[in-house]
Amino acid sequence: MIEIQNIHLSFNEGTPLEVQALRDVNIKFEKGSFNLIIGANGSGKSTLLNILAGSLFPLRGKVLLDGKNITKQPVHLRSRNIARIFQNPTQGTAPELSLLENFRLASIRTRSKTPLVGIDKSFRKVVASHVSILDMDLETRLEQPMSSFSGGQRQALSLLMATFDHLDLLLLDEPTAALDPKSAELIMNLALKIVREKNLTAIMVTHELKHCLYPVDRILQMENGRLRRDVDPDEKASLSLSDIRDWFL
Repeated sequence: MIEIQNIHLSFNEGTPLEVQALRDVNIKFEKGSFNLIIGANGSGKSTLLNILAGSLFPLRGKVLLDGKNITKQPVHLRSRNIARIFQNPTQGTAPELSLLENFRLASIRTRSKTPLVGIDKSFRKVVASHVSILDMDLETRLEQPMSSFSGGQRQALSLLMATFDHLDLLLLDEPTAALDPKSAELIMNLALKIVREKNLTAIMVTHELKHCLYPVDRILQMENGRLRRDVDPDEKASLSLSDIRDWFL
């Protein structure tokens, strides 16, 4: 379980330029759930994701992972339990390295940082099997540099690499914003499939309201740094896209 307790964060605190990004936010995310956070620009959704990732620290409050206080834990330590997919597909991969080499880097994410070991036939076979589920024929292109793949392909590969090993929390930072509609649908369906199969906790922030129509477990709406709505599966079942748009009127 991921728990956010009374999280508060202000920028330029105590000055005329002070901006309250998050105001005493309290949320519990159950294990195995897919949670969607929506909100307008400046609502606090991306700031909340940054605090969960460890790239920002709150002024007050706590972040608990399975009861352990990780509020001040830096990004490199959280990476053993938490993975993040960014909006820009190029941020999740090393462009000059091959697909296979990128997966080798991903395979040591949860381990102590030791020198990279070689790639043997067994590892190559595992990676080929892994990427074959994308049905993009990428298992025949393992030696190609990551920069040679399209944005949609790289984002799909980033998602596979992020979940290659043990993981507690998957953070999705507007992962479809830079993609065409077909690639965006692929990423959403792939993310849902992986979360269900591996029983992961996923938290995704998005400005695309149509994502609310996917079979996510929960929709949370942020507004002015506060949690305005928390929609459970029963409520979500009766929602239309028109209903969700009305939240922003």
